[in-house]
Amino acid sequence: MSQDSNSIVEQAISSELSPDEKILWCGRPPGGFQFHVWNIVAFPFGIAFLAFGIIWEYLTWGMAFTKQPSASYQSPIDLLTPFLTGIGFFAVGLFLIVGLFFVDRYCRKHTYYAVTNQRVIIMTKWLASKVQALALQQIPQMTLTTKSNGSGNIVFGSTGPRGAIGSTNTYLPPSFDKINDVRKVHDIILDAQQQVGKQQ
Repeated sequence: MSQDSNSIVEQAISSELSPDEKILWCGRPPGGFQFHVWNIVAFPFGIAFLAFGIIWEYLTWGMAFTKQPSASYQSPIDLLTPFLTGIGFFAVGLFLIVGLFFVDRYCRKHTYYAVTNQRVIIMTKWLASKVQALALQQIPQMTLTTKSNGSGNIVFGSTGPRGAIGSTNTYLPPSFDKINDVRKVHDIILDAQQQVGKQQ
């Protein structure tokens, strides 16, 4: 991460710091368009909504311009509701296929990560500022995932009540997603936890 990017993150995080709190590391998710597992899930639903919207519009206009139109479509006003319904299905499908990429890109652009001498902080500034903070000694567990290029994820907590993916009442714990030098950041957190433990 460039010095300018670090300055942007530090400036965003600084308002959340206590007087005796110092930033040990800061970063943010990668920019651009990223592919996620949930895109695979959303894609077939998007195709289904698009197809349904197209068929709906085809049937709507077909009934409107046939020589013997349905009694339900005697005037242009009668076409408005079914026309908008078809557009709605089409819009949902387009969002699931394409729109999610733009929303994800925008969210990551306004997400900031920091490790301090007291906490792990995840801040998202979108429609409203959302801050997730975990005290170093209260992190239940950390899961480190690395790639060959040194990037990866750090998940703070389990993916379910027993740490099992797919178990009932699963949730998404806080995480540093796709950060560079992920192992180095992981070590910084471990060292900070040890320092806090010595001070107690």
